[in-house]
Amino acid sequence: AFHERETRAYLERELGRFATVVPVGGTGLYVDLGPASASRTLLLRADMDGLPVMEATGRPWASQHPGKMHACGHDGHMAALLVAAELLSQAPPDDLRLRVLFQPAEEGGGGAQSCIDDGALDGVDGAFGIHLWNELPVGTVALTPGGIMAGVVEFTIRVRGRGGHGAMPHRTADPVVAAAQLVVALQSIASRFTSPVEPVVVTVGSIHAGS
Repeated sequence: AFHERETRAYLERELGRFATVVPVGGTGLYVDLGPASASRTLLLRADMDGLPVMEATGRPWASQHPGKMHACGHDGHMAALLVAAELLSQAPPDDLRLRVLFQPAEEGGGGAQSCIDDGALDGVDGAFGIHLWNELPVGTVALTPGGIMAGVVEFTIRVRGRGGHGAMPHRTADPVVAAAQLVVALQSIASRFTSPVEPVVVTVGSIHAGS
């Protein structure tokens, strides 16, 4: 998040061939396509940040930075929007202005808010975000109003107890057992506190215990 400097430089170079690049959100950027006199402005957005993941595919286009890659489809999102932007620049709609936004820090880093603070949504009447999805057939687009993908909201819970010997758990206040019960109990947030027709998920992605 907010370290996408080389990615931004590449996008800026490619977009600059056919449009004026506007920097936003620290390392983000956008271009406007179509007539400024258009009655509506529609925003098309792709995420551009990297994730702390090792890309061990061995492919020639794999990340050259150990432990960092444009995972979760971000490289595909950027490629698709970049190509779309160039095609739309060659044949823009008559009465529609398009704002093509590449957003940094999508994975919980506040990149959307930083872009908004810099005016990326000024004058925008509607927005589309894209995300690759392996379960859809190639060439298929799925649409829904409102949110469709899970949001990245991190949380940390610290469970403290009293340690001791593993052979004498009755003399301890075992935080590992308590944490295990907590993981199970958290699942009731989705199953018992939200509507079954709402797309809700609560995931505990990492547990650290012991020494």
